Amino acid sequence: MKVTGLILDFDGVLGLSAELAWEAATRLCSALGLQVSISNTRELREALAAAAGEMHAGAAGGATLREMHRLAMRSRGSAIPRHGALLDLLASVRAPRAIITAGYAETAHRCLGEHAASFRFIRGREIARKPALLAGARSGDFHGALYIGDTVRDIHACREVGLPVCAAGWAGAYDPPEKLAQAQPTWLVRSVGELAALLETLNLLS
Repeated sequence: MKVTGLILDFDGVLGLSAELAWEAATRLCSALGLQVSISNTRELREALAAAAGEMHAGAAGGATLREMHRLAMRSRGSAIPRHGALLDLLASVRAPRAIITAGYAETAHRCLGEHAASFRFIRGREIARKPALLAGARSGDFHGALYIGDTVRDIHACREVGLPVCAAGWAGAYDPPEKLAQAQPTWLVRSVGELAALLETLNLLS
């Protein structure tokens, strides 16, 4: 397989945002009168759906709460810890790099600061949903791109558009490695060291 570019997810990959995401969702639900404990993606989705149910808002209400959660994360973008070891590795990659996130691109910009300039583009919810962004990115330098994501949804979205995917099952990822493995990504890595070995095999490191 010839890989000529990298497209990375943001949350759980470049930005280790999970703990802030659980906190933001807990506060949002609390403001709506629902006391919950959130520590993973499943609980986050269930809590927002339950909050929408309490408001008798249905699916549309759930989507609105998810958008409010994205906005809350955008406001705290500068507080999201960067994955420094991954950024150091990417500095040695001799291929174009980009970011496609299900959240707001502005969140990634706020987190990454000066590092954002090392990516060809950063695209997010401001433009479209992630599957459409992935499909649209497969042109030019990113025709032969590899996507690096950390959720089962990332794996399924890449499969739909024929994009190879490396699942990042390291600490800080939104889905655990066991769950990622069950979704059968093209590759699965559990550390930045394992990703470095994969990129070396793909002839992407200088």
